Amino acid sequence: MLACIGVNQAVNFGLFSTQIQFLSRGAEADTPLIWQTTFTPIAPGVLLAHLLDREKSFLRFHTLIGRRWSSLGLFVVLLVLRQFSPENIQGLPRLLMQFTLMLMLGSVVVREDQPGVGSLRLAPLRFVGMVSYGVYLYHMYAIHGVQVIFGKLHLTPDRAPGGPLVYDLSFFFTALVASVLVAGLSFRLFEEPILKLKSRFSSSWTTSVRFTFSIVVGRIPNGSIKKGSWKSSPPSIVRGVSGLRR
Repeated sequence: MLACIGVNQAVNFGLFSTQIQFLSRGAEADTPLIWQTTFTPIAPGVLLAHLLDREKSFLRFHTLIGRRWSSLGLFVVLLVLRQFSPENIQGLPRLLMQFTLMLMLGSVVVREDQPGVGSLRLAPLRFVGMVSYGVYLYHMYAIHGVQVIFGKLHLTPDRAPGGPLVYDLSFFFTALVASVLVAGLSFRLFEEPILKLKSRFSSSWTTSVRFTFSIVVGRIPNGSIKKGSWKSSPPSIVRGVSGLRR
């Protein structure tokens, strides 16, 4: 995980710009941008999930970003970063924005009574969360499709009713809706059927293998611990969460 972040940041800071330009010659001008932004937004999220699954690191994150208004404060930091960053955010500006977003996500996880968190439980946003990986995979195709449609309709920033601002907002929301729709279809047609196949591999044989492996490495699955044997298991993060909510 750290290796992925390191390689991506080497690209982000321009260490491989010559090689990328060579590989993307003849392609569209924004091809190098895709190379710069592919890994880092995902890798810190995965790293954050692992850190929040451990009691010690969870408590440290709670101390750092577990205040009542942490998410709002981090959002203000994000706006300031964007406002004062150059048009080309390659390098440090992009890295700071990405990790600010990671901390925003972490603040919502470690403390669920943050302002505005209730809106994340709304059905439309929950659906977007469910298909979010598909949005990540297909959004560039959706953006290209919207570009083609807008071109066919002769909609450009100069010709659009209302000027460039209205054009930008129209393009953004059209591409957003298209990305979510394509991701939703992918989830129903591919991801959901594949996820249902997991039950075929949940046999008693698999459970026995996992249980035996857990004994070998010195950790019994939590569901197999009998009453009174809590000390033989690593402390659960639930205890940390429960203590923090008092």
